[in-house]
Amino acid sequence: MSEQKNRMYRYADYYAKNMGLRVFPCNGKTPITPHGCKDATADPTQIAEWWGDSTYNVAIATGGGLVVLDVDTAGILACASYP
Repeated sequence: MSEQKNRMYRYADYYAKNMGLRVFPCNGKTPITPHGCKDATADPTQIAEWWGDSTYNVAIATGGGLVVLDVDTAGILACASYP
């Protein structure tokens, strides 16, 4: 297993086991599972299958108390410099 493959698997496994987060694999920002974030899991067997031989990005499903704030810094900078 390459270092990159091993790293992504370790991240996914850590998020699931230690933080209780449900993860799913993405190619860039595109989910590779049929149902995207709805396929997210904390199951170690599924995580090993998804990342065992791949370098997919690790995505974390939101909901269940997990909230994400996505700040568009380009818009903030544009507003800050608007006369």
